[in-house]
Amino acid sequence: MRRVAVANLFDMVGNNVVVTRWDVEVVNRQGRQGQNSGVTVTTLRRGKAVHIQDFIFDTGPAFLAAWGEGG
Repeated sequence: MRRVAVANLFDMVGNNVVVTRWDVEVVNRQGRQGQNSGVTVTTLRRGKAVHIQDFIFDTGPAFLAAWGEGG
């Protein structure tokens, strides 16, 4: 995890938005290595996650190949 931002830092039980900037390195079942980065936005209501959305930065050929979607 690189960075975390919270809209209402001191409100942990009300409504809030948390944004996380992340990097990941993985190896799939065929041994193909991959890395990626992105942002995850989590919307909280009454302290519970009600919506989570990921924004992945690299969805090109290397990403698709690591997921078995391309050559």
